[in-house]
Amino acid sequence: MSSKALIITGMHRSGTSLTAHYLNDCGIYIGDRLTSSDLDQSRGFYSGHHEDREFSDFHKSVLKQKGIDAFLGRRFSLPVQFKLPIRVSAEDRQTALNLVASRADLPQWGWKDPRTSLFLDFWHSVLTDGSYLFLFRHPLAVVDSLIRRGAEKHIVRKPVIGLRVWKLYNQQVLQFWKQHQTVGLLCDIDELIRDPNAVRLYLQEKMNFQLNPVPLDGIFKEQAFRTEYSPEMEQLKDKHPRELADCLSLYEEMRSLSNLKISNPELPVR
Repeated sequence: MSSKALIITGMHRSGTSLTAHYLNDCGIYIGDRLTSSDLDQSRGFYSGHHEDREFSDFHKSVLKQKGIDAFLGRRFSLPVQFKLPIRVSAEDRQTALNLVASRADLPQWGWKDPRTSLFLDFWHSVLTDGSYLFLFRHPLAVVDSLIRRGAEKHIVRKPVIGLRVWKLYNQQVLQFWKQHQTVGLLCDIDELIRDPNAVRLYLQEKMNFQLNPVPLDGIFKEQAFRTEYSPEMEQLKDKHPRELADCLSLYEEMRSLSNLKISNPELPVR
């Protein structure tokens, strides 16, 4: 029996949790031991993180060996030994192979972890027949979400770090996608929210996944995923115009290359 794998990734706070939850309900096994957000659960709904602990723990372990975390260090000063693509030891490679092998009897499965964006070349060498779903989101919406969540205190204190991390993650995504377009779907999360069936049908018709039509309404909660960003982001525009311009240029390039287009990408400020 053949086994198909879908890797769901993108910058943190870009809708990867929502997407993994949706596709799991559509019929792609995302895992049994999933991380969850205590904050969201305390508010009476579930939205994240929907990450398979084994894969997220693997990425965290390798990053820790390099002396960094998912946000690349509290001051975003990369250690000398940290270079992209990340080099993975023979022992860690075997761990990854074992993770894949443990799911070989599943007809279709996958995992979601934003950190995968930093390991794309590695996973492509391990999982040569894998498919990829890359989610991206407006940089100001992502930084705003990071600040509202408050878990990364260095980003709360210095929001420009969020822009820098957004740029690095999405550079990795776009570089890989350009080289492997036949196995990757590049999608603005706003498009998935607007028309989830378009994403489902693309995965069915182009990547041969067998998916059941499931309404997104039961999963998507506006209070968990705001499609607007707050007025505080105006300060980020004023203080760091060049870095924001770089991110917006990359965002526009991703939108222009996306497999699925949206008609009105502008985000209202409130």
